[in-house]
Amino acid sequence: MKRNLFGILFAFSALLGATLLIIYLSSLPPSIDDYGVYAKEFNVDIKLDDNGDALATYTIDTHVNDSYSVRYFTFNDPYQDYEMEVLSLYINDQKYTKSEDRAPLSDMNPSEYYGQYYFGYSNGEYIIEYYFPRNENFDQKIVMDLKFKDFVKVHEDYADLYYMIARNYDFPIYNMKVNIELPSDVAKDDIYSYGYGPVDGKIGEDKLSFEASNLDANERFEIRVLVPSGVFTKAPKLDGVILDDVIKENEIAMELVKKDAMLIYICFILAFIVSLIIISYNIYIKSKYPRFKGINRGSINRIPDMDPILAGKLYRYYSIDVSNDLFVSALLSLAKKKVISIDVSGNKKKPTMSYTLIDNDPQDLTNYERDIVHLLFTKLSPDGVNLTDKDIEKYAKKNTTSFSADMAGVKSEFNVLFNKQNWVDTELNKYNVLRFSPILLNIILIITGFIFVMIEPKLTNWIFFLIIGAINVGICAITILIITGPKFTRLTQQGEDKYEEIKAFANYLQDYTLINEKLVQDLVMWENYLVYAVALGIADKVIKQLEKKFDTVIHDPTIRTSYLYSFMMMRSYGVSPYQTISNIGKVTFSPQRYVSGSSGGGRGGFSSGGGGGRGGGGSGGR
Repeated sequence: MKRNLFGILFAFSALLGATLLIIYLSSLPPSIDDYGVYAKEFNVDIKLDDNGDALATYTIDTHVNDSYSVRYFTFNDPYQDYEMEVLSLYINDQKYTKSEDRAPLSDMNPSEYYGQYYFGYSNGEYIIEYYFPRNENFDQKIVMDLKFKDFVKVHEDYADLYYMIARNYDFPIYNMKVNIELPSDVAKDDIYSYGYGPVDGKIGEDKLSFEASNLDANERFEIRVLVPSGVFTKAPKLDGVILDDVIKENEIAMELVKKDAMLIYICFILAFIVSLIIISYNIYIKSKYPRFKGINRGSINRIPDMDPILAGKLYRYYSIDVSNDLFVSALLSLAKKKVISIDVSGNKKKPTMSYTLIDNDPQDLTNYERDIVHLLFTKLSPDGVNLTDKDIEKYAKKNTTSFSADMAGVKSEFNVLFNKQNWVDTELNKYNVLRFSPILLNIILIITGFIFVMIEPKLTNWIFFLIIGAINVGICAITILIITGPKFTRLTQQGEDKYEEIKAFANYLQDYTLINEKLVQDLVMWENYLVYAVALGIADKVIKQLEKKFDTVIHDPTIRTSYLYSFMMMRSYGVSPYQTISNIGKVTFSPQRYVSGSSGGGRGGFSSGGGGGRGGGGSGGR
């Protein structure tokens, strides 16, 4: 019950934390390390004349990370069809003069143009390009005074100012502000203002100021202001009325944005609800099928009446199975049955474990043991009798595919033997289908979000949904693992009793105070213990214990043929024999990944939609 409660609390707290983290991260400025230039402040002040023209002052505080000597800005808005000219350009308070020609694009350091700017019109856009001594990692304040002719389109009822401030700038902008000054005062209720771009953009109380923060590169920022046409007394008027059409157009755009956002939220909420349902389902099944209670035996010195490999798998049934430990134990079991012998050779710097086939026709073997003997001494051994750990490693690396297939067969035979013991409650297998279904659901939603982003980059909300979905996958997985453990299964009553028996024996092997035998003849018993110790994953502890108890007999020739002697001799060399022989298991079960080591505002508003496809400003440099 405590485990289930902890899992539920973890799911809610992790999801809440992840959501808050995403909100926090989305409010941070763009990473400046990813761009050669970024703007700390980007202010545009627009003063409108009653003839429909405009004077605009751009004040841009930038920082340049990379090395540049040329930067440029572009202005294009084919729907507005205005004319533009540059009145002045200042860079760091230095007035730049106009150049009649443009520096060659191939010239990366046009020194003869320093302190000048080029202004021209080409391919439907105006360009302002300025030149300065090549430098890097410096601040640059840009002040541009621009004049726009026919900037405002005056209709019979309302005048329309639509201006794309930014769209294709190659740098992020921390803070952007736009202020508009009308030729005469206008009642606030008669002004209609709209913004297109960042979802957190703001329109001022006067409806003539706009601002946004943390614009990423290429993110657009557009404004639209409608005021009564009488404000522009000297401007030529166009036929027709536009107010109702503009209001309807923006209402449609806002509805599309709301539907887009609503779809995202609905999908996310559905994913979360389904995830909670499946997690609750896991809790229900876990409560319906609790583990059987085995008899706690404390500590016993009686060897379990079962194959050591079976004992090892059962002992770690509720944890992660370490296959190489079981393979090592199988080798020791074969040595105990006098099928093979194990010895140490080489020197202290490069000791080697060697194996010799003693019995060519063993009778009392399991199928998986026969498969191991056949593999090692028929396929791997150079002479069919002798083999070293180096031979196994070399063969496994050279014949990865076939060797992996052979060992898969060994593992399959072992699993067949394990399943025949009726220690596992197979009734729970049918519930595993739905166990991780919320993860699959969230992965599908993540892929869907990614496709939407690729199809329509304007749908930036999908990016946040994609991130949240990815986090939800991890939360669901961890929560389910907390509640049900690595395996959604349980042992039968017989299996639990056997598990407790093995656990008690493992307790005995790890309790040094229970071991008093020091006679040489006791080594036979401890060799039997060692086979189980390896299978149970506690071999190093047992070997250290034996080293203390039998230190006087390490060099006794009477036990020369004992594999326990080989283990203890390698420890006297300062090498872990369990580590060395365990490496064989790692090569055997994962030859392609062999690693040496031991186991273990009122009207209008901002919108991320609408107003698209109208050109815009850009920037770049070289």
